[in-house]
Amino acid sequence: MIDERSDNFEKAKKYIYQLLKYRDRSEKELRDRLKRKKFSSKTIDKVVNYCQEFNLLDDTSFTRSWVESKFDQGFGVLRIKSDLAKKGISSDLVEKVYNDITSKDVEREKIRVLIDKKIKLSKKEKDIFKLKKKIFAYVCRRGFSWDLVSDEINNMNL
Repeated sequence: MIDERSDNFEKAKKYIYQLLKYRDRSEKELRDRLKRKKFSSKTIDKVVNYCQEFNLLDDTSFTRSWVESKFDQGFGVLRIKSDLAKKGISSDLVEKVYNDITSKDVEREKIRVLIDKKIKLSKKEKDIFKLKKKIFAYVCRRGFSWDLVSDEINNMNL
């Protein structure tokens, strides 16, 4: 007689390995994916514990890699916090990791790069006010605070 619970655990484990093969996941992401596959909460808990025991699941290292990746892609802390909140990561953890990885100076430099990029793409815009408005909206949508963006736009020679 086959133990159905053991069989479910192995199926869930195999599924998790497939997911983790592509990228790290948060605990909430794994739980949600297992729920979608209709695994029992007991099996889900068992698989999550297994993953944590063997360091396959660590929300802190997941957060660090996510923040590094997204910041390198030109996203600010507000956007990163929003994305990670959907993945079950606390705002405090994101803030701590973000502050470990970057500083205001580095953040300002990233904002300047985004502003330069937008200026190059908006060469046709003759109205400086409209250009600043477009740049401001673009950089703020990327998740940078409006006060930092505003300071950098005002410091640029447009």
